[in-house]
Amino acid sequence: MKKFIWLLLCIFVFSLISGCNSDNKSFSELNHGNLNEISKIKITNGQNGENTVITEKKAIENFISDIKDIKVAQNKNTDVKGWLYSVT
Repeated sequence: MKKFIWLLLCIFVFSLISGCNSDNKSFSELNHGNLNEISKIKITNGQNGENTVITEKKAIENFISDIKDIKVAQNKNTDVKGWLYSVT
């Protein structure tokens, strides 16, 4: 019985530690592919649904160089719903 309680305590502590990860990550860290292979970027405005599609190689390179080092973090405020822009 003591081993069972110890095991449950270890699982609880591990879950608590792994669930509290608040590391900010850059776009380069979040993207698992090769950034040079991106051939199309679609940006959707979350307020009106308007789409902008970028297919020019130079414009894509400029866009990626501008955002690749920006750090992003999950919003802890769960009352906020929706998004302003979506990039795919």
